Amino acid sequence: MLNVRTGEKMKRDMALVREILFYVEAQPAGKPIQEVKTSCDDINTLAEHLSIMREAGLLDGKVYGDADQGWGFMINRLTWEGHDFLTTVKNDKVWKKVLAKIKEMGTDFTLDIVKELAKSYLKQEIGMPGKADVQVIL
Repeated sequence: MLNVRTGEKMKRDMALVREILFYVEAQPAGKPIQEVKTSCDDINTLAEHLSIMREAGLLDGKVYGDADQGWGFMINRLTWEGHDFLTTVKNDKVWKKVLAKIKEMGTDFTLDIVKELAKSYLKQEIGMPGKADVQVIL
């Protein structure tokens, strides 16, 4: 992604993705969300994340506009996939382990890998049998 305001590459921020999912989940059902409140203070970054989250099937809604004319959002709800992903990363202890693994590896992970890694740690946290760590081969 390219930050249209600065021309710099924009990195996908999984912590922001998680924060957006928490925000949308907390809103009343059946009412479209036109303002998303997060710790992100750059509207372009927020809009890009909402857009790619919609493309990934995490959110149902629309993102429209651009950096010059301004952005608009109409988020209807989390999708099934969005709820599933949020469920896997909701536990703070699990999420901290996921972030530590990402930092340890020094690379970005796909949404699917983050979800699988979180599932692995969640299973460990609740005492389910299964592999407690996901092997990442680069």
